[in-house]
Amino acid sequence: MISGGGVVMGDAMAETVALAERLGCPVVNSYLHNDSFPASHPLWCGPLGYQGSKAAMRLISRADVVLALGTRLGPFGTLPQHGLEYWPTEAQDVGICGDAGAAAAAITRRLAGRELACDATRTQRAADIAADKAEWESELDDWTEETDDFSVDMIKQAAAESRRLDAPPPGAARA
Repeated sequence: MISGGGVVMGDAMAETVALAERLGCPVVNSYLHNDSFPASHPLWCGPLGYQGSKAAMRLISRADVVLALGTRLGPFGTLPQHGLEYWPTEAQDVGICGDAGAAAAAITRRLAGRELACDATRTQRAADIAADKAEWESELDDWTEETDDFSVDMIKQAAAESRRLDAPPPGAARA
């Protein structure tokens, strides 16, 4: 599931959490909407996009179905994105355009008491989510210092060299 700004603007957090829990699906935040799903929830996987979570990006890349809730699926602008029909002229297998909270609540009600195909893989999916998140957290933990040519030490050395070059020669009169 991709949870976006429409979840926040529509005050639909509870409905989104309930739907995610019913499906047992990983939830990623759309770009710049890290507040669209509780980061403390075990199904939360982090944000997509620039400086996002590798766990979120790995999980969404393996999805066979994506439920996008409260998102335009693009971070820039409010006009329809290329290749996405907001008002399709031909019926789609699944296409919902509506309030994020109302839609999530309606889907959750329709799924209540039903046996779903995803129920059979819920335990494995939870383990995969936890493993991807742990791997990303481990990678982040290893980032204790810069290791490229633009490290803090390199910047300090360049600043010291710049001060040395800008300094007046020894014994020069100061203005």
